[in-house]
Amino acid sequence: MSIFSTAWIDGKIYDFHELAEQNKDKKWMFVLDTNFVIYTRDYIQDKKTWSKLNLSLKNEFLSAVTLIKQWSSRIIYHYACEEAARDKKTGNLNPEKYRILVECLEKLFDESYCKEILSENSPLHIDISRSKIPLLRGNGLFTMFSALAYVAILKAYIMKHFKKYPNNKDRIRDYFYFLDKELDAFSPMQITFAIHYLGNESNILRKTSPTKSITEILNKIYAAAIDLQMPTRASQLSEKSGYQEIPIFVTFDKGSKLIFDSLLVQELPQTLKSQIFIPGYSFKIFYSSGWNDNDINELCQIAENIGKERVMKGKRANFNLDRILNICSLLEEELIKHVENKDLVKIK
Repeated sequence: MSIFSTAWIDGKIYDFHELAEQNKDKKWMFVLDTNFVIYTRDYIQDKKTWSKLNLSLKNEFLSAVTLIKQWSSRIIYHYACEEAARDKKTGNLNPEKYRILVECLEKLFDESYCKEILSENSPLHIDISRSKIPLLRGNGLFTMFSALAYVAILKAYIMKHFKKYPNNKDRIRDYFYFLDKELDAFSPMQITFAIHYLGNESNILRKTSPTKSITEILNKIYAAAIDLQMPTRASQLSEKSGYQEIPIFVTFDKGSKLIFDSLLVQELPQTLKSQIFIPGYSFKIFYSSGWNDNDINELCQIAENIGKERVMKGKRANFNLDRILNICSLLEEELIKHVENKDLVKIK
């Protein structure tokens, strides 16, 4: 299934039935993405209109439903439903939209689910069309990890479209420096994202041309930040089962799937002083990003050297929300200036 992915096996899932047969001692926990629950709502509420979807998309959706019904030990829908239930303009959660989404999932899977929103998000009365900081500061189930991911993607977007470099390799080296020295967070997830995105991988952050409005771009970057931290979220949920449940991420977004496929959980457990559990990952780079073997080895070696140096110095990610959001504010301001400069010509 091209919409199933996990960081618990090395590489892509080509045949889920075969994977399940090889791991009969495991249970399967399916973590739904936002698009899946939106498709579910559309399918349940109006099958006639829904049937006009692209044929391959319809077939994948219905096949996924059959497999999830057959194999799931539980379905994690809360993250996806919360994001799908947010008002696009205010960022506030809409309890009625959330309830409807969950009810549609109940009908789809013939199960009963809790319809109460888990987050304690205070209502926002601030415009978030030009800044996602108010939303990130009180973002319920996502909090710190989405803030880190959002900053990382913001920086990569600016560097890709508005910073001139002799080549993409130099761009990535500079990006690694930003992660290590400025953001003070250097993870395999950020590394694999950067090498793919700052290469030629077209499936990450699609439809985010600088010619679009700042609101459209920030909305897309925010959504990508939610997706980017899902491997860690899924692994944390698996920890609660004593690693007997393998998390399978269900996504129609090829960029999100690429990140999951690139990661492999290696070290369990890692616990920070704050008692936040962080899985240890190894990662791979796919050729779709345009790199050859020598390039991939060189870039991965640079990342490995930085990682080793951080370990020798005893450095861990600096989880200070105010510090991270301050970097976020500066990057948003920089991006707005670039996007709204009418004389700007996109750097190739």
